[in-house]
Amino acid sequence: DLERALIKGLILAQPNNYSEALQQGLGGRPPHYLLRAREFLQANARETLSLEDVERAAGVSRFKLFEGFRRYFGVSPMSYLKHYRLAAVREEILASGGARSISTIALGWGFSHLGRFSVDYRKRFEETPSMTQRRAARRS
Repeated sequence: DLERALIKGLILAQPNNYSEALQQGLGGRPPHYLLRAREFLQANARETLSLEDVERAAGVSRFKLFEGFRRYFGVSPMSYLKHYRLAAVREEILASGGARSISTIALGWGFSHLGRFSVDYRKRFEETPSMTQRRAARRS
């Protein structure tokens, strides 16, 4: 079921208490090449990355990389990166207590088109980045 796989993929994009159980539900423990690719994406999430960079880090073909990501994480490699970046931006907005500029945070995480970033953020979190920032400012 595509919806279930997508939800699991979104949850798996940010490590949490349920990551291992969800990985098993999607297809067991990911092979080593997928773990390398995921670690590479997370370690270099602030950089401009291409699919070729991820392929090199994983040491496998594009087809194998896509198949593995879809099977174990429920999304493509670049979608995984986008979800990871969106979660990181959200965490940084909340941690800053609303004091840092959303643009600065988003650009720092590799989002070069701020309008597209805002649309993706709203789809993912059901609120705009500025709504998150206002909420963070009220809490601090």
